[in-house]
Amino acid sequence: RTRHNNSVSRFPIMARRSGLCDIGAVTPFDARVGAVSNSAEAAELCCKVGLLDIAGEGRTLVALESILQGTRILSEKPTVVAGGRSELEECVASLLAEDPGVLAPALTPTDVSGSPGVAGFAAEAVARFSLDFLDGACWVMFRVLSVVNHACASSEEANCCLSVPFDAGAPAQGKVVDLIAVRNIQAGEPLRMPYTCPFAARSQLDALQAAHGFRCTCSTCRAPAPGAVVRGCAGCGARAGEVTLSRCSGCRSVMYCGADCQRRHRKEHKPSCGEGATKLDDADRSFLEAAAQEFDAVMAASDAALCAASQALRARQRFTGESQLEESLVMAGSFLARRVDAAPALVGSQNFAYYARGNFVKQALSRLAMRLRLLGREPRGGCGHLASRACKHLEACLDVALLTLPRFHVEVFSLLCDVKDLGEVVENLLGLAPDLEANGRPDEGTISEEGLEEVSQWCSKKLQDFSDVLAAYSDRDDKLEGD
Repeated sequence: RTRHNNSVSRFPIMARRSGLCDIGAVTPFDARVGAVSNSAEAAELCCKVGLLDIAGEGRTLVALESILQGTRILSEKPTVVAGGRSELEECVASLLAEDPGVLAPALTPTDVSGSPGVAGFAAEAVARFSLDFLDGACWVMFRVLSVVNHACASSEEANCCLSVPFDAGAPAQGKVVDLIAVRNIQAGEPLRMPYTCPFAARSQLDALQAAHGFRCTCSTCRAPAPGAVVRGCAGCGARAGEVTLSRCSGCRSVMYCGADCQRRHRKEHKPSCGEGATKLDDADRSFLEAAAQEFDAVMAASDAALCAASQALRARQRFTGESQLEESLVMAGSFLARRVDAAPALVGSQNFAYYARGNFVKQALSRLAMRLRLLGREPRGGCGHLASRACKHLEACLDVALLTLPRFHVEVFSLLCDVKDLGEVVENLLGLAPDLEANGRPDEGTISEEGLEEVSQWCSKKLQDFSDVLAAYSDRDDKLEGD
């Protein structure tokens, strides 16, 4: 969420939806899925899944039993290579030379025709199954998770996701990545996960499909106006399962529990609905174009400020990076006030609004941490004021994510991690304030506590309300530490 273009390319397998598969035709996996070269078992199954070739789609993973939401389906240690694609090709070729079956079950040498020798096969495999992080720092390749096909995160078909948030960067070599069920999965249902960030621009999925030769036909992409398909009433927030939901006939992208909610929500939804989205007047179009351009400048300033702040925090250098981060926060706050909060009906459906809010939260957390460690002066308006603003934008991000994504999606978990971080820094500031007032040096100043207690209470309640989501991902944290 700290970058608006941080989605990643994943495994290019043709994505075509189908109903439940015949379990009798599925080839089951063993509990442990082989070994990669001299490393320990590369993948471990936590649920019964198997392989099946589906006409027009290719090989895919299929659930062989019912799987509850929040369940870890399988875990895998990917191959991580620093550098570019050529370095990954060399690594894969070396692994193939040691063990020709190293890429099973994703594919076998006979799956790739026309590849001259090990080097050619390695290049073909990397092209089909590698994951390229946009910063160019490293490439990552899975051999079991690569068989999971794509469905957009907001679609009805998506039923699982990786345990690593899209803004977290590549996993370290030897670390485990899990596949988490984001909703209840039926026996015989093919596994589907998103290949891009849930709120990435549509152009990123289009580029991914063009580069790797597949076409997504999930419910989101089949909608007349492709966009997020919400899983709750857009008017009152009632969730599927609690009430009967019907899609808006104009865009097929939002749902309502009844005509009353749809009428009340019409003014807010109309600018982004079906024909209404194409009938913006010149003033609205100019506003959105200017907002998009300004957003790019806000993100560039934020990247630079967060980098400077991180260096200061690591080096424990007093005041280093403080003014730059302060100016970036002012810039981000002004953008949100003028371009997002001032026009919610027009901007609410724009992805940059979500990213701008999440970015403000990241910057606020860094600024509050700087103050907590006494590496910077009191932020403008005081710690309580800044924490309250971060809380407001974080709550807005959660509202958007929960309307668009399943409760157990990794993006929701990532936001809850921000809630946890905000709660911890606020609690520590509340503990530091009286001590600083009684024993602090004059140059250290005091901490403004107004609003901190309310933020602390909000964070505690959110973490309690979503304890089931945190528990679903906590096993991953324990396992990573154990490795």
